Amino acid sequence: MDLIPYRIRDAVMAEKHPSITSQGIHVFVDMSNIDIGYQNTLKGGRSVGENTRFSPLPHLNLQFLTKILVRDRPVVALNVCCSTIPGRSEPRYVQQLREMGYHVDLRERKKVEGGLPSAKASDNLRYVEDLVDETLQVRIAESVMEYFHKPVA
Repeated sequence: MDLIPYRIRDAVMAEKHPSITSQGIHVFVDMSNIDIGYQNTLKGGRSVGENTRFSPLPHLNLQFLTKILVRDRPVVALNVCCSTIPGRSEPRYVQQLREMGYHVDLRERKKVEGGLPSAKASDNLRYVEDLVDETLQVRIAESVMEYFHKPVA
């Protein structure tokens, strides 16, 4: 991925608005969406059916993802939220994200009945994300309140 145009834009912005850009960036990532997009991209690039599951899932380079998001700008906050099925261990990337400085919110998926009416009972049970988007919204609100609050003069 060619980051040069983005870095040029960042440099121009920093030159025009140094008091704004020097304050740093706040990063918020819905890792579940990143995971889904990554898997779909892998499937499309390899002409694999959309219902195919990778086992194990090829490694996503989180350092490179962070490099794309941050682009050498000052960072105030790195936040990521993801979910896991109840009873399963946390996704393998969670500890790596923590080591990279991310605040990680790990939510537990909730069980729902659903699927095709003709499906067997065992196929009718699935887990869906619960409160991932809402948790990220709370983190965004916290950043706004903490870092952008200007005292009334």
